Amino acid sequence: MSRIRWAFECAALISVLLLLEIYAAITGDRDMP
Repeated sequence: MSRIRWAFECAALISVLLLLEIYAAITGDRDMP
């Protein structure tokens, strides 16, 4: 059970990082105001 939870948490963290990268790419790679 713990392994499944560990995998789920890792997947969630990776998905968040990917979303941040995609958001930055869409908004444009420039300094935020």
